[in-house]
Amino acid sequence: MGKKPFVSPFSLGRHEWSVKWNVMSDRIINRDMQRRMEKEEHILRHLKIFQVITQKQLRNRFKAGEKQIENMVRKKLLVKHCLLKNGQEWLIYTLANTSNYWLGYETEDVLKRLVGVDFYYELNQKLPFELKLLASIQPFVYQIEMNEHVYEVYIDRGDTSELLHFIERYQSVCKERRLFIVAEKINHLNGLLMALKTNDIKVRAVTDSQLYEQVCGFGFYGLNEGGWVLSK
Repeated sequence: MGKKPFVSPFSLGRHEWSVKWNVMSDRIINRDMQRRMEKEEHILRHLKIFQVITQKQLRNRFKAGEKQIENMVRKKLLVKHCLLKNGQEWLIYTLANTSNYWLGYETEDVLKRLVGVDFYYELNQKLPFELKLLASIQPFVYQIEMNEHVYEVYIDRGDTSELLHFIERYQSVCKERRLFIVAEKINHLNGLLMALKTNDIKVRAVTDSQLYEQVCGFGFYGLNEGGWVLSK
């Protein structure tokens, strides 16, 4: 039997998703109880940008044990929620914040941010220096600063209309910007080709298959006259 076709673990269309959010009360928090260890500060600093993260990502990316994660929930540094994928429960976490900002997130927003976590860390591993993580605005999940350049990061889950609208509406802002895109499939980005070329946006794209299977050595797609070309 041949190898099964790759299906992204964060595909919006190929899996059934739902989110069960918890709500944080506005009761006064005992700040003494919230004293933070160095690793906890590191997690919170990144989660302030990522906004949401899975238990698996906390373990693999931050080397946080289950006890430490639960302790951060107990200290009201994190809030625990449940993401359902094909009926299977995944634990996800947000920053403890009485604004309950996560209630404004659709399932697609959650998936984009979770893919964004993995992209940041996989890219960090490829480079000989630490990337600087910065907050951004919709439709981007965050910014990355490296080599004195700032790159917007956009995660596509099959519908690029939000990014296309942003580029068309804010052409003067987007002109000659630098952009990383993660897409489930590279052809999902074909609708952006004209806008990217017209505005001379310096773009590098990577697919979920490259990110999660490390296919093609995690090279990036760039633009030429014919469309998307994978760099060697």
